[in-house]
Amino acid sequence: MAGTGIISAFVVGLVIGALARPLLPRQRRMPLWVTVGIGIAAALAGTAIGAALEVGTFLTLVVQALLAILAVYLLAGSRARGPA
Repeated sequence: MAGTGIISAFVVGLVIGALARPLLPRQRRMPLWVTVGIGIAAALAGTAIGAALEVGTFLTLVVQALLAILAVYLLAGSRARGPA
């Protein structure tokens, strides 16, 4: 992973994690730092996937964003429901 890939993953994850708060009403119980952390971790995973598949920068950004959105949505939803 190049340094620019890690930086872009951090920025994408930060933005998506922060935007998830007003967009996903179920996850308001989660602290902002948790949603941002989930977004960053998922975007870093997207960077690794993009590098492994050897896709271009644009597709890597798309993979980062999709993974971050999905992770925040799923984890926020599971946390909002509580334990089974």
